[in-house]
Amino acid sequence: MFLRIANATGTAPSLRQCLIREVWKFLPACILGIAVTVHASQNLPGLSTLASGQFIDVIHAARDMQTPDFSPLFAVGLTAWLLAALWWFGPFLLWRGQTLYDRLAGCVVVRSDATEDQSAPTQH
Repeated sequence: MFLRIANATGTAPSLRQCLIREVWKFLPACILGIAVTVHASQNLPGLSTLASGQFIDVIHAARDMQTPDFSPLFAVGLTAWLLAALWWFGPFLLWRGQTLYDRLAGCVVVRSDATEDQSAPTQH
C-alpha cells in the first residue's frame, strides 16, 4: 500500500516519537492483559490455591469438574475488546491520516510515491 509514518514536517519520526506511538498503540492490549491477570489471580480457585502451595486441590477441582464463574471475566474482556476496537478502528471513520496514537505522537501516515526506490525499507 506504500504507506509510511512521518512527523509533522514530513520527515522520518524521531526515536522518541516512534516509542511514544508504539506505547500508545498497544496500550489497550496491555491494560486488558493486566486486568485479566489481576481478575484471574483473585477469582479463580485454582490459581489462589496454587499460590498457597496446595496443588492437589487444583487437581481435585479439575477432576470434579468444578469450574469457576467466568461471567465477570467475560464482561471485562468484552468491554475491553470493544474499547480497543474503538481505539484502533474508530479513527478510520473520519480518516485524516492519523489515528489517536498518531496524534499523541505527532505523526501522520502518508502514502509513499509508488515510483520511489522500493529496495529502501519503509516504516510501518
